[in-house]
Amino acid sequence: MVVYAHVRRANMKFGKILTYLTLFAVACLAKPDLNSRADDNGIINIAGRLFQRIVTGKQDHTTVALFSVDAGTMNCEICRLIEPEFKALAYSYKLQHGLDSGIRFVYADFGKNRNLFEQFAIESVPNFWIFKPNTIVPISGDLSSGVSAEKLAALVERETGKGAPIVYRQDPAKKYATLASSILCGAALFFTRKTLLKIFTSRKVWAALSIISVITLSSGFMFTRIRFTPYSQRGANGENLWLAGSQQYQFGAEVQVVSLIYTALTISTIFLAVIAPKVEGAKRQTLFVFFWLIVLWLGYSFLVDVFQRKLQMYPFKLLL
Repeated sequence: MVVYAHVRRANMKFGKILTYLTLFAVACLAKPDLNSRADDNGIINIAGRLFQRIVTGKQDHTTVALFSVDAGTMNCEICRLIEPEFKALAYSYKLQHGLDSGIRFVYADFGKNRNLFEQFAIESVPNFWIFKPNTIVPISGDLSSGVSAEKLAALVERETGKGAPIVYRQDPAKKYATLASSILCGAALFFTRKTLLKIFTSRKVWAALSIISVITLSSGFMFTRIRFTPYSQRGANGENLWLAGSQQYQFGAEVQVVSLIYTALTISTIFLAVIAPKVEGAKRQTLFVFFWLIVLWLGYSFLVDVFQRKLQMYPFKLLL
């Protein structure tokens, strides 16, 4: 009886070990359910090696991928514009075809997937790519004509043969928040209408608005908005380039730098023309004028240096 009890306990331990090993093997060999990773819009947010599990070169589905960057961490206007359109695209296909339609939508953020961006040698964002079944070579979508969900859907339909009418997902909380904000703004305008009237009838306010408009438009802001140019770009040696070495192209960072130069030049001119004559004392007035003349000279020197970098044949040069 004692021997039988020992044998029985040994068999029970062996059975438990065998059960655990079987469950472990099943967990390792089981095909991952990628649909469970999709959010409410039907998008799988990539992190780590998840992209390699989706695009293996042997996949039986088409992968529609957006490689972008969080517009909140980096000033990328086109990234901010395309994100809600991509969500609407994925949500529309989810409603029309379901998650098992043979098309997966994935989003890869630069901050969480630096190795993935280096693997595909991505130097600028955003990138709208389509990976067809049984391949890891992407088909690049042309974003120069716009980033609306309708245009993105046309690219997907051209490569997959499946289309979907675009439906923008309604967020009730956002709707009520917009309504509440509208009511608060209306109340604020009503109670401050006299003060606002004084402000908007002020010559100084309109002069400031005119100067800001001129600086914004002359610095290249409209060019980057229309062309959807990147904020910056990596050079041949991996350095971050903020200045495009061509007079026919411009980065977003370049626009900001030129705007700051124009602002410094404008402030210097205003101070010399308006404030300097009102400074009391000849010595103080002289120092005031010399200081802003130096700022003016340095500003023009840096601006001319930017022009020389963009156009090698530019003939003028100051301090730099």
